Amino acid sequence: MKKFGKNQKKLYDFVEWLYIGASTFAAFLGWVNSVKETDPWISDRPVVWHVVEIVQKYSFYLYLVVGAVIAFGYFYRRFGDPWVMEKLKFTLDQYQYKAFSASTAPTDHNRVTLFKHTENCFFAKHWSAKVWWRPWGDCPRGSNYLVPFLRSGHLSQNTKAIFYAPDDSDKAEGVAALAWAKKRTVMQDKLPELKATSGDVAVRKYANRTNSNPNMVRKYLAEGRPLPRSIAAIPIESGGKIWGVVVLDSRDPQGVTDEAVNDYQVVIALIGQLLEKA
Repeated sequence: MKKFGKNQKKLYDFVEWLYIGASTFAAFLGWVNSVKETDPWISDRPVVWHVVEIVQKYSFYLYLVVGAVIAFGYFYRRFGDPWVMEKLKFTLDQYQYKAFSASTAPTDHNRVTLFKHTENCFFAKHWSAKVWWRPWGDCPRGSNYLVPFLRSGHLSQNTKAIFYAPDDSDKAEGVAALAWAKKRTVMQDKLPELKATSGDVAVRKYANRTNSNPNMVRKYLAEGRPLPRSIAAIPIESGGKIWGVVVLDSRDPQGVTDEAVNDYQVVIALIGQLLEKA
């Protein structure tokens, strides 16, 4: 799950200037290395030539430092612009507030979560994993998953729930992956209420309706994790392709309504636009 603090924007701006400065300095080094002692403009400036000689002598090491700075700046920027992340978080929070405006329950009972489709995940921990050295569990190693990217509210922010989302739609896991595979909204409401003592029939009914493995449902119940009673997953497009899904879930069996999905298509489109810069 993406996280950002108050100082990240300042650090991001600093890295931006550092990246530009390092690129400019690399170009300057290239010019210095092309200077010769016989060049007319420097032939009568021994002090300047001495400085140029020193720079040329250590230019290899300077290039290493500059290259490291540029690489750091490049990879750091790939984590996303904090300004964009703030706007995404604000949008999800407002979506949650509007979609569940009739509810008086705590915010973590009614959530809006943005999941990113991530390919070739070698370290994402699937629910079926039994030992730490096989985090993929029953899934093929280096599989594709829907991974939590950002969530509304201030509670329930440490989720590690991921959904198997391979190229084969028949193997898509959960409502989220099914919506991603079908490229359309999938919604389920009035789901049965389950407890750790719930029988096999109730567990299988819930699993079938949510496109889940019954073992996953049992695992969540054994861990005391409350299961949603209504869910909707909406595909998100960004840059002309499916980026992931937005999932609305509620502990209320009628908490996620058709209006919460259909009346906020502009919000969904805005999220897709913001993700182009995230």
